[in-house]
Amino acid sequence: MGKDILRSELLRSLTALSNDEIQSLSFSVTNQIIKLLKMFPELTSQIGAGYLPLEAEIAPVYQALLHAVPVTLAYPIKNGDAMGFAIPDGMPRGRIWLDRPYHEVKPDWLFIPGVGFGL
Repeated sequence: MGKDILRSELLRSLTALSNDEIQSLSFSVTNQIIKLLKMFPELTSQIGAGYLPLEAEIAPVYQALLHAVPVTLAYPIKNGDAMGFAIPDGMPRGRIWLDRPYHEVKPDWLFIPGVGFGL
């Protein structure tokens, strides 16, 4: 099966999920990230970058993640015509771009969402 067909099938399957299923999968992703960060504790002393999920998108539950692991996460900001990253004052809020107040940073590593990609 080609990458484009696989990606189409995965996206079709994702759009059929209920809100409860999306929430359950989001907590599952969060638990996997918590395990990863506990396996590589050196990442918790660095600045990571996440993303702000779109509606009905499977994404880390940041409140649970930040409660379980002491990690600093930045989120995308619009910086003129470019994208930057910033740490929010409090929990992250916004759609695609982080809402103010925040302070801009350069992250050391990124969480990147993807559907059916290969190397």
